[in-house]
Amino acid sequence: PTMWDRTMTHVLVTCDDGIESQGVHELARAASRVFDSVVLVAPEENVSGCGTSTGRTVHPIPCRRVDAPDHGAPTYLVGRTPAAAVLAGRFGAFGQRPDAVLSGVNEGPNTGLIALHSGTLGGALTAANAGLPAVAVSSTGAGVDDLAVAAEVAVQLLSSGAVPSGIAVNLNVPGGATVATPMVHADFAIHEVLQPDARIETVDGRDHVVFSYSPDIGPEAGSDSALLAEGLTTMTPLAGLRVVGADDSVTGALIASADCAERTS
Repeated sequence: PTMWDRTMTHVLVTCDDGIESQGVHELARAASRVFDSVVLVAPEENVSGCGTSTGRTVHPIPCRRVDAPDHGAPTYLVGRTPAAAVLAGRFGAFGQRPDAVLSGVNEGPNTGLIALHSGTLGGALTAANAGLPAVAVSSTGAGVDDLAVAAEVAVQLLSSGAVPSGIAVNLNVPGGATVATPMVHADFAIHEVLQPDARIETVDGRDHVVFSYSPDIGPEAGSDSALLAEGLTTMTPLAGLRVVGADDSVTGALIASADCAERTS
């Protein structure tokens, strides 16, 4: 990945909590104070858990421009996901194409391997896969001050130029943090605080899959979940969708397996 040119400052802001969420407007507000040009493109409703899904882009996506709150950024509603919003922006749907993407502020953490399913992170990963620098930001606090601080931290990180093109940073800010709260690199937690269980239940005469959660052993020391619980801001840089190299041992084993299957068929 290469460092992006900070003189190119058109930033697309999105989220998965929907246009009514306070977090996305705090992020647009913070971005508008720093970058020359900002556009806000958000789902019309909460689509949490949508990951990098875009839906079928061969079909028209409902979209309309709405009045922006006090941040002043042009604001669009889309009837899809953050990933679809980023994709549409990347190919010029909202005017100037973005040079970078900010996604959030998500209300609640996006830590551990389950972050794969986060729509907040999905928007950032879609941007990174298109070669843009991106930051997905989440806060464990739900207050306006918490969301505003998380937004400020994300904007400072992106505007520093330290996020390379093609990289998405998964940023988690603890409730009660300030912009001076230490930021540390963290790997994804494998064990989460809550362990899910799924079963089929009949509700109103129809079968539904129902998830329930029970305490787990807790996250590993030094993981994003553990460090966030200690009051630290965590950042996890991700390189989007990457192919395992031809000289990797995994690839070698797969090729050997395929050759063996061909010889025995």
